[in-house]
Amino acid sequence: MISEPAQDVTAVAEHRLLWPTQPVIGRRALTDPTRLEVAWGEGPGRRCFRTDSPALVTLLVGLRGPITSAQLAQRIAEAAGSPLVQARETVRALVTDGLLVTEPHLPTESELIWSRIGWRDAAVLHAATRTSGEAAGMSGATRPEEPLPLPRDLVSSRAVALPPASERLKSVPALEALGKRRTHRNFSDTTLSVQQLADILHWTFRHIVSAGGRSLHTTPFSAGRPDDRVAAHPVTAFLLLDPETGPAELLEIDWRFRYSPAHHALEPTGSGRPEMASISELLWDQDFSVGAPAFVIFALNWSEYMTRIPSSHAYRQTQFDLGAFMQTALMVAAALDVRTFLTPALDDERFARILGTEDSEQAPSYMLALGARPTP
Repeated sequence: MISEPAQDVTAVAEHRLLWPTQPVIGRRALTDPTRLEVAWGEGPGRRCFRTDSPALVTLLVGLRGPITSAQLAQRIAEAAGSPLVQARETVRALVTDGLLVTEPHLPTESELIWSRIGWRDAAVLHAATRTSGEAAGMSGATRPEEPLPLPRDLVSSRAVALPPASERLKSVPALEALGKRRTHRNFSDTTLSVQQLADILHWTFRHIVSAGGRSLHTTPFSAGRPDDRVAAHPVTAFLLLDPETGPAELLEIDWRFRYSPAHHALEPTGSGRPEMASISELLWDQDFSVGAPAFVIFALNWSEYMTRIPSSHAYRQTQFDLGAFMQTALMVAAALDVRTFLTPALDDERFARILGTEDSEQAPSYMLALGARPTP
């Protein structure tokens, strides 16, 4: 009887399918800026692989499974210009540290739910879209001399001048406003005057830092950019009005506007009737704010962040700024006895289309519903 030849275990391992874990980012090594690193995992399971090769960083960040150990070793050897034996050792190390796994990732029930409604994790998406640029920058290439175009706060002859901010807020103690701060889920029979709207917009988005005779838009977490010739615009405020309960004098002009802090005015951004029966259609069917007279949309200006913080880490700064702006708006509204409801769960693309902007440039990220009970 002739026995079967023994199978080469190494050959089997080299041809076993592997899948890259997600998410993976490429960046300068945090503790050694002269080197590059590929990082993955979270918390105590965070791991990184360091290299001097931008091509290798780009390869590992862009991996899409499945791939065999032998195929990956060959690609690493070509990208890094290293011997194949060394490339095989690199693959083994990456498998041991968890960048490559033997089973594809199965989405959790929560991930499936978000996926079905088209939700994407903005942090991962933004890191992925910026990684190739970072890798190119890490190779020694200098940043372009010309910065990204920044948003400009201009208005046309159609702009609606808002009344000056009232003096009422100056007499309301901050702790009193904080004590009244609530999230409301009933906006039936609420109204909103143009004066109340003007006060909230002014105190939330006002100029608060003076630089060389000019004022820079900023927040406690977002200092002005190094180039003080241009005001920083981390967030643009858009306004949607309920066609039934919004301020009548504004609805005569439009139901959607952009707020200009520099001019304290509302610039119409479109015309015609609303494209939805209810605001809940844009909030993944959340109906808590239905009936509110006005909705302020906080849109992130990516060009501002990528000029000031040219890396995927700009995403973290946006969250600080959004929170600072929203907290200010909530405090002002509470001081004015205006009800509020806030949510970040927006249908980004539909909001951008209605507001007349591009999601990749000015990303609708946070919404504030406003409405006040009529004074008895």
